[in-house]
Amino acid sequence: DDQLTLLPALADRLSIAASLLALQAKMGATSSRVDAKGEASGDVAQLASLQRIDGGFAFWPEERSSHASASAGALATLGYARSAGVSISQSMIARARSYVANVLADPARTDKTCSTLACRTSLRLAALRALAAAGDRRTDFLQSIFAQRATLGLAEEAALGVYLQQTPGWRAQADSVATELSQRVYLTGRYANVQPPRPWYGSLPQAQAAYLELLVARGAPAEDQDRALRALVAQNCRCGWPSLTDTAAALRAIGTYAARETLPNFTAEILLDGKSAGSASFKDPAASKTFVLPLSLTAGNHTLTLRKRGTGTLHYVVSYTYKLSADAPGRLSGLRVIRTVHPANQQTVLATVDLASQSEPLDLAAGNVYDIGVEVAVDHPVDRVVITDPLPAGFEALDTSFQTTATYYQPLTQAWQIDYQQIYRDRITAFADHLDPGVYMLHYLVRSVTPGTYLWPGASAYLLDAPEQFGRSAFRSVKV
Repeated sequence: DDQLTLLPALADRLSIAASLLALQAKMGATSSRVDAKGEASGDVAQLASLQRIDGGFAFWPEERSSHASASAGALATLGYARSAGVSISQSMIARARSYVANVLADPARTDKTCSTLACRTSLRLAALRALAAAGDRRTDFLQSIFAQRATLGLAEEAALGVYLQQTPGWRAQADSVATELSQRVYLTGRYANVQPPRPWYGSLPQAQAAYLELLVARGAPAEDQDRALRALVAQNCRCGWPSLTDTAAALRAIGTYAARETLPNFTAEILLDGKSAGSASFKDPAASKTFVLPLSLTAGNHTLTLRKRGTGTLHYVVSYTYKLSADAPGRLSGLRVIRTVHPANQQTVLATVDLASQSEPLDLAAGNVYDIGVEVAVDHPVDRVVITDPLPAGFEALDTSFQTTATYYQPLTQAWQIDYQQIYRDRITAFADHLDPGVYMLHYLVRSVTPGTYLWPGASAYLLDAPEQFGRSAFRSVKV
C-alpha cells in the first residue's frame, strides 16, 4: 500500500514481486490477491524513469544526480527480477552496470559523503553483489572487504559469506565467515535465531534472511536450514515483516530456500512403538498435517518413528507435553528460574526454591504479607519472555496500585526490563520484550489467608515464539 516513488521502495516492491513469481513457478500455484507480474512491470517502468545519464538511479523523481548505494541495490534487484522471468531492457541493465562498476572502483567519488573505511567497505560489497546479480561476478577489492568485515553489519557479513561461497577460489574465506556467524546463532530444537550484538541498529529480519541464504549457499544440513527458515517466518508477527525492505529480504531468502526443495510426492506414516498411529499423503507443497497422539505412555522407553515413501523432503516438528507431579524438580532449558520468599518490606530471605526437589513444606504464618521474588537468569539474548508464578490455594495476591495497600507495603525493587505485570486470582504473569544475558528479578506481594497445606507449583519462564526455551523452579508445598 505504500506507493512511494522513492528508489529503495520501488526496488523493494520489485524484489517482492519477483520472489512471488519465483515461488509461484516453483510451487505451481498462483495468487488471486496479487498481480505479481503486473506489479513487477510497473516497478521496472518507474525505475527506468529514475535512471540518469550516467546509468545510475536518482533517489526520487526530481533529483538530478544518481544515488550510489541505492543504485547498487536497484541493479541487484533488477538482476534478481530478470532471473525470475521479469522482462527488463538489456540497455537499462548495461548502463546501470557501468555506473555500479565506477562505484566499486571509487566509492568516494560517486558518493561524496562516503569518506570512512567502513562506508567504502560496505559500498564496495553492495557493488560487487549488484554486479554479480547482473551477470558480472568480480573479485576486485574482495580481499580488502574480507579483511575489513568487522566493520560490516550482521546482514552484510552474511551476504559477504554468500558471495565468497559462490566465488571460485574463496571457499576458505567463506568458511571463516560462516564460523564467525555461527557463534552468533542460538540453536533450539525448532529455531536457529541470529543473535546480534548489543547495541545494534540493524534489521533482525534482514540478518536472519541473509543467514538463511548463507546456509543454503553452503549446502548446510537440512535441519539447520529448516531452523533458520522457521525463525525467519516467526519474525513476521502474523501481519508481515516490519518494513518493505525486511519483507523483500525475507521473501528472497525463502525463495532461495524453496529453490532447493523437491516437490513432494510421498506418504508419511507415524509409528509409536512399532504400531501405526496415523498417515497422510503429500503432493501440495503448502500442505501440512497435525497428529495428536492421546496415548497414556507408561514409564520406560518408547520409540516414535516417522516413515516416508516417495520423493520429496518430509519436514516435521515433534512436541511432547506431560503432567508434572507434586514433587517435580525444576528444569533448566535455556532459562533458569529461582523463587525467593521474603517478609514484606524486608530483604531477609525465608526460603529459596531452585531446581532441586523440595520435600519439606515451607511454614508461613497465616495473616502475614510476604514478598515473592522470581529470578530469571539468561546466558544469551532472548526476546518476548513470558514469566508465570502460580499462587498456592491459601494465598491471595495484593495489588499495590490500591492506595490502601501501597500505604503499608511495597514490593522490593525489580528489573526495569520487565515490561508488563498482571495479577490474576491464581497466578502472577509478567512479560519482557527483550533480555540481554544477565539476571532479572520480578517481585510481587501476597497475603497468607487460609490455614492448611497446599501445593505450590514452580515458577516458570519461556519464550513466546520458542517455548522449548524455558525454565522452571521446583514444586514445593507450603503450610499456612
